[in-house]
Amino acid sequence: MTETDPSHHKEVWLLQLSEPLPIDPGYRPMRTSDQAAAFMARGYKVRWFAGRFNHQNKTIRTERRVSISVSEGYSLELLKGGSYRGNLSLRRIIHHTLAALHFLWISIRLVRPALMVVSYPTPELAAAGALYCKFRKVPYVVDVRDAWPSIFKSYVSAQQRIFALPLIAWYALLYRIILSNSRGIFSSSSSMLLDASTYLKPQHQNLIRRTFFIGYANPKLEHAPIPSHFSEQSPLRVLFIGSFGFSYDIPYLLQIARAVEDHGQTHIEFLLVGDGECRYDWEARARELKLSSVKFLGWLGEVEIQSVLLTSHVGAMLLGGEMTKFTVPNKLGEYLSRGLVILSNLEGEVESLLSEYDAGRTCTPNSAELVAQWLINLSIEPSLMQKLQLGALRLFQEHFEKSVIYESMTSEIIELCLNDT
Repeated sequence: MTETDPSHHKEVWLLQLSEPLPIDPGYRPMRTSDQAAAFMARGYKVRWFAGRFNHQNKTIRTERRVSISVSEGYSLELLKGGSYRGNLSLRRIIHHTLAALHFLWISIRLVRPALMVVSYPTPELAAAGALYCKFRKVPYVVDVRDAWPSIFKSYVSAQQRIFALPLIAWYALLYRIILSNSRGIFSSSSSMLLDASTYLKPQHQNLIRRTFFIGYANPKLEHAPIPSHFSEQSPLRVLFIGSFGFSYDIPYLLQIARAVEDHGQTHIEFLLVGDGECRYDWEARARELKLSSVKFLGWLGEVEIQSVLLTSHVGAMLLGGEMTKFTVPNKLGEYLSRGLVILSNLEGEVESLLSEYDAGRTCTPNSAELVAQWLINLSIEPSLMQKLQLGALRLFQEHFEKSVIYESMTSEIIELCLNDT
């Protein structure tokens, strides 16, 4: 089969439930949006199977509409699955299952695509996509975004583990099936790609392809100049943007803020942008620690977020549990594109990149005092901040520029799926 085979509809299907959509207020394009743009630039139509439920702000986008045209040749199919509040909950599993069934119901009524990009997780929708492709003889690739189910054990207590093991075993089986029937496996992290390989038999190891980081556009916007000295009126700003869930170790960031304040520093500020199931617990913890330097800003629109990014100096990426071993978060590329110095607790390739480019600091558990002293040193030595900022911008340009990432990724996917070898 070739790319020009007339028996195929020249359309690409993208399966991804959780990312922001072009119809969302304050929409911020992420990986699937960028993949869609890259495929359309190569002359393909794109149909994105997404959720009616907004994972970020936990609201229902629409109750009735199923298919929405974004632009010529680009449409959304909104899958129905109900709602959930907790990211770790039975209702979320039910939501994913219902959305997968809705996909199967919709898909059998549509002209089959030329190829499919299956985002993993979610396991249920990815498995439904693999099932569809098997019976309709459609080639697909898997884009691994998270190390499910390998990370699950770190989120449950020893007492809960006995009840979680059947779910983990079920997801492991689905993962093996999804991966082994694909044309190839990509990921946003080398560690997640390595984890995926552990679910494959030896004869399927050749399906492992390569890592494409989550790219961001070069905003071509000037960051606010670093002041000659930071002050209470012009503080050094440490920024976190993300969903307020169990994946992030914000209590550790609050410990760092407490250590900074214990040194009597009033020219370092911590800004937390987002919302989610842990917000009230984190706000309560900040009050308990009597923190005056921490500000919870809630959800912000795109213009407000850009303003905060351009006036911040350090981007915090502190994850919890096993996530520190696997992921390269969405926010890394965005922070770097704005010249933010990175504060991270991630191991592996992120740690290596930050060290190689001198673009930030990797912290370890129970090192809040050392991190606080590092931030204080940055606040009293703007020249050191400027040096790290240049490293951050260089790291972005060489590894996270999205125009290069997604052009290369879509080219490889098309070659893998549509050209005979």
